[in-house]
Amino acid sequence: MTIKKISQDKVKTLYQKLYEDAATPSTKQNLEHINKACQSITSTGAIVSPSAIITLLGKKGVIIAPRTIYYNKKLEAGKITNLYRLLIDGWIEHSETVNSIKISDKDLDEVYPESFVEDQGKIIL
Repeated sequence: MTIKKISQDKVKTLYQKLYEDAATPSTKQNLEHINKACQSITSTGAIVSPSAIITLLGKKGVIIAPRTIYYNKKLEAGKITNLYRLLIDGWIEHSETVNSIKISDKDLDEVYPESFVEDQGKIIL
């Protein structure tokens, strides 16, 4: 499994493009709410997820139906057309890159039996 790396600048650019492509003021407002929620989640060291966004927005009094976020309307070419989902997927990729768990050598020694760990703490498979 490979993790896509996307910088925060690319996410901001994506947000601006999606915001410009939004057809209605309510869509623009929802994109803004979702973007702010994703920023907040990422800045706390967590991984962005649709359920976390819905929970955070609900606590702030912004009600967005789960199906609005989870629904991935697709074109015949297989591309996602849901603006909310495109933004969320960009934030998920960014937060996974930035907030991935880093395991130290000491942690590896505790998790794996000594027979699987070299002196430098690297795993031998």
